[in-house]
Amino acid sequence: MTAEGGNTDETESGNSTPEAQAASFLTDKVIGYKIRRLHGLMQAGWTRWFSRFDLGLTPMQGGMLILVREHPGLTQTCLSAMLGIEPPTLSQAIAPLLRRGFLERRKVPGDKRAHALHVTRTGNEAADLIRREIPAHETAALAGLSPKEQQDLHRLLDKVIAAGADDSKIMAA
Repeated sequence: MTAEGGNTDETESGNSTPEAQAASFLTDKVIGYKIRRLHGLMQAGWTRWFSRFDLGLTPMQGGMLILVREHPGLTQTCLSAMLGIEPPTLSQAIAPLLRRGFLERRKVPGDKRAHALHVTRTGNEAADLIRREIPAHETAALAGLSPKEQQDLHRLLDKVIAAGADDSKIMAA
């Protein structure tokens, strides 16, 4: 470990191996790698936390359930736009929610192609549980940060997400 908190894997001659240099570059310098790693940790933590309730939902599905409950009658097109994901990805993620009776589709009056999403009674119970448990799950996941650091993390993530919402900035860089 370096003084800056980075990783080292030096050979006896004092030179880093190419593998160690590549790993160090990713773990020390690439923010996307760190965010992806954090995502994996949060998703694994979600799975462990919520496994005791036997919901069988991914974090994305739990979020979709809450969004549909907060916006009854939302179409899949609107939901995919809210989540920033492609409609086929949404369709795959939402299929288990429909199949297991958490959500249902209803025809939209005046639009023969559109279907509105609605939370069922089972879906409402699951959404209540998720809303109740998320704060405790996140508290446990962020236990290594002070309350101020947690606020800073939220603020900085919001700032990066807002800046990244305009893909042209990322593509032009």
